[in-house]
Amino acid sequence: MKILVLIVISLLTVVPVCIGQIKLQEGFETADSVNLPAGWSKWNQAPFTIDPESHWLVQDTGRQVIGIATTRLSTAHQSLKAARVSWVSGSDTNTGANGQADAWLVTKRIRNIQANDSLVFWAIGGNGGTTGTYYPDTLEIWIDTQDSLPANITFQLATITWQNSDLYGRFKRYAFPVGVAAGNDLFVGFRYHTNVTIDGFVVYLDDVLVKGPLTSVTTIGGLPTEVSLAQNYPNPFNPNTTIEWSVPATSRVRLSIYNLIGQEVATLADGSMDAGQYRATWNAAGLPSGVYLYRLQVGSTTLSRKLVYLR
Repeated sequence: MKILVLIVISLLTVVPVCIGQIKLQEGFETADSVNLPAGWSKWNQAPFTIDPESHWLVQDTGRQVIGIATTRLSTAHQSLKAARVSWVSGSDTNTGANGQADAWLVTKRIRNIQANDSLVFWAIGGNGGTTGTYYPDTLEIWIDTQDSLPANITFQLATITWQNSDLYGRFKRYAFPVGVAAGNDLFVGFRYHTNVTIDGFVVYLDDVLVKGPLTSVTTIGGLPTEVSLAQNYPNPFNPNTTIEWSVPATSRVRLSIYNLIGQEVATLADGSMDAGQYRATWNAAGLPSGVYLYRLQVGSTTLSRKLVYLR
């Protein structure tokens, strides 16, 4: 779910909305297979002892993963490291029997959550794209305002399930609002809770953020007669660019950015808008250089353009 913050006082008035503050930003580059990022923790809740190499840990790309064939080496979203957990975390090291994995990775305390804050991260699971037997994977997302102990984490935010169509190592972006915790601190728990007698392969997690809205949406006046989408400026850009569009009547509006393989990398607007002309600034910092597509959907009308990010 994407979040739009839009405050309109008058269609003839320029009204900016402040860019949200980043509360947590973790790409795992300073961690390793022994040390998690500062303040993060991991917990094995299965009723048996597991191989520590199967538990959540930070691993360089291109490395062997326990229980996984060498044709599926470790991977990361954009850089050199990601956190991962494998299906072997559901295997009892004493008996060799497979069962229910219950491996948790919990963030450090995230301070002062606001109503419009979101949790954003990149992840992928399963062995999609292979021939023969396919093993799906799931990842549960939990939050709590008081404690990092899994036994005390009480609110399940979402469950992600990867299917055979999800190619191994091709990360997807996920975003969930966490405003339910507004006015409190927050812990986020990533729970690998899989019956590995039938399912489970390996899950990778990278580039975890908790933040307010990424962009500022501004009304810039006038009542347009048609839907329009202007070319961004500047173009090429680094790292900020501005996009303007027009809405002729109150409509559901969505403005999104995609890479060239069709993955959505940002959403600048998503919600109902009154008739008017609008402007948003996109900050592409953290993404690789290249050509991206931005697409505007207003009711049944869809317009698209290209933009070029050069770092």
